Amino acid sequence: MANPIFDKVIKALDGLATLNVETVVVDKGGNKSIKTEMDLIGGDIRTRIDKDFITGELTSIREFHNQQVTNAREVVSSNIAAMVDLAEKIGDKIEGYTSGSSSSSSSAPAP
Repeated sequence: MANPIFDKVIKALDGLATLNVETVVVDKGGNKSIKTEMDLIGGDIRTRIDKDFITGELTSIREFHNQQVTNAREVVSSNIAAMVDLAEKIGDKIEGYTSGSSSSSSSAPAP
């Protein structure tokens, strides 16, 4: 039998498989950006970076982006730990509820 709460938790977790961090510098001549995409399941990390962040006038912004990536990893790690804790608590509640329901329905009334 499907459990709707558990199904909702699984669906929410499926949507959290990729972390995206993007730093954009808006300028009259056009936007320059660094985009880092992390596959949290497979571990792949892809970064797309405009050359001005490597050799041009925007090299200092690259460090800012790297710090944002580090901060995002820490937030995701903390959030995953909290979600696992929540899922375990929900599982315990569901297990306690089903155990309590089945034991009370099987007990016969006292004469």
